[in-house]
Amino acid sequence: MFHIHNDNSKPIMLVGNTQWNMEVFNGINHFRDVRIISIEEFELLENKDDYQYFCAGTDTSFRKMVVDKITSLVDEPNFPSFVSKSVHAHPAFKVGKNCLVCAFVSVSGPTVLKDHCVISHFVQFTHVKSVLEDYCYIGPYTSIVDCHLARGTWCGHHCRFLRAFTVEWSQFSMNSRVLNTTFKKSGTYKNNRMIDEGNCLNHSLKD
Repeated sequence: MFHIHNDNSKPIMLVGNTQWNMEVFNGINHFRDVRIISIEEFELLENKDDYQYFCAGTDTSFRKMVVDKITSLVDEPNFPSFVSKSVHAHPAFKVGKNCLVCAFVSVSGPTVLKDHCVISHFVQFTHVKSVLEDYCYIGPYTSIVDCHLARGTWCGHHCRFLRAFTVEWSQFSMNSRVLNTTFKKSGTYKNNRMIDEGNCLNHSLKD
């Protein structure tokens, strides 16, 4: 069900009882040594260097907390990424560490995902290259074209982005439409209009 990237063959710990971690578990437990554990169980885990780690979820602040905790307690931890076997990807598509790319995603240009990104089902990256920095979350049925999404950009489902340049930790509610916009301030947006100064670290929409 998944291709595994950045894999060092050690057992995999999926940290956090999230639905996304369960999806990964169900997709690889028939051929890999994998467990789902809570953050508390991770903290008590012995021989932490004997494992590699992964965390996916809708809540950006939770994912960042888990990654920060792992990197504080493990010397140079390895983070694999998971790309659904149903993804249709451009040959130059690049995926960083600790990323999840779900089923039926289409990537028709040389798009780049940095680390700790979640790309939900049926997302389309069309025509040309887009760049997503660390901790981006893209909800299902969203279309991304020629964009640079800053660290922690969060997009709800059924959004459309064409030549959008976001600010760190900004979030966009479902069905947002953004065209030819360079944002200047982090916050919560509907289309290109800020509706709240909170962002995905302190006021998550959790779409």
